Amino acid sequence: MSPSTSKTGSTRQNQDFMEAVAAVCALMAIADDTAQACERSSINAAISTDPAFAELDAETVGAQLNDFIAQLEAEGADAKPKLSQRVWRYVGDERRARALMRLAHRIMIADHDVNEAETKEFQRLCRILDLDPEFVTQASGAGLAQARDLGV
Repeated sequence: MSPSTSKTGSTRQNQDFMEAVAAVCALMAIADDTAQACERSSINAAISTDPAFAELDAETVGAQLNDFIAQLEAEGADAKPKLSQRVWRYVGDERRARALMRLAHRIMIADHDVNEAETKEFQRLCRILDLDPEFVTQASGAGLAQARDLGV
């Protein structure tokens, strides 16, 4: 494979992952019908501090997130399968699937008031990625505690 082909493939993979990140964020943020400022702040903090997202540009993710939220607001439930398809690309990629769901969990708990709609969406996304929701929440909780201890 030539260096230019490798770079193009890597760029496409980063684009696909960025879209999956924005899709997970949009689906979780809008699960309770409104994307709150604390959820957006949590997303920005995760993109900036989690090594799993180091290759992504936070501004680009934010722009894509805004587009996906607008799509969900305009199309409602009809937009969910399209966004879910972007997430589904990472079934079998344990590292990235877990990173996506850690991010989803962080958004879900951002306002300290987890409701049934958010829980159902979180579980649905876990099923898409073939991950155990309980395992993800335990791992995410441990990671958040570690980040707090480190002052992140």
